[in-house]
Amino acid sequence: MSLGIKVSQGISEADGDIVTFLEDDDAWRKNSLRKVYLMFSKFDDLIYYHNNIIIIDKQNKILNNHYLYSDNIDYTITARTYSEKINALKTYGWKLGFRLSSIAIRKELYLKILNLIREFHISVDKLLFLYGILSNGSIVHDRDKLTFYRVHELNQTSMVKTVDIAPYIAFRNSLRYYRFYSYDTTKFILLLRRINKKILDTF
Repeated sequence: MSLGIKVSQGISEADGDIVTFLEDDDAWRKNSLRKVYLMFSKFDDLIYYHNNIIIIDKQNKILNNHYLYSDNIDYTITARTYSEKINALKTYGWKLGFRLSSIAIRKELYLKILNLIREFHISVDKLLFLYGILSNGSIVHDRDKLTFYRVHELNQTSMVKTVDIAPYIAFRNSLRYYRFYSYDTTKFILLLRRINKKILDTF
């Protein structure tokens, strides 16, 4: 079963108005769900929420190597209008769309794209982020580190390789990477065209 099918099924069957995700090797910090609840209660128009991470290894030891935290953003970002969301996308690239375990969404909105989510074999986190940009409502990145994100030797290496790359360059490289997965890439390109044709013209 693909990741997209699992996520779409979870959204569909969830009882609450807010859906958050937790991958099997990650964990939430104490009171993380309460913080998510309070954020969605505070902002009636909030449709997409994202938080920072604490990185742990296989033995649950916290890793403090600053290179591994390059995708964290050290301040809270709120984008309400279309132009504000586009600016966040241009400034931070995929950083507001990394890791399902850092994401919470308003269920009602995302029920509209369950069929599209099912077709994504990978990168569902980025699809949820992009749909938040396209839709009416606010997106928020929270500076708080609410998720324990577990890294293994392989993905520690891959994270280090992205260090010191400017956000916009990382954004471009991400799209090049997804060209290896053409089944998903087509949908990303279509979404990006709807966001802002000028972005694609720079690749």
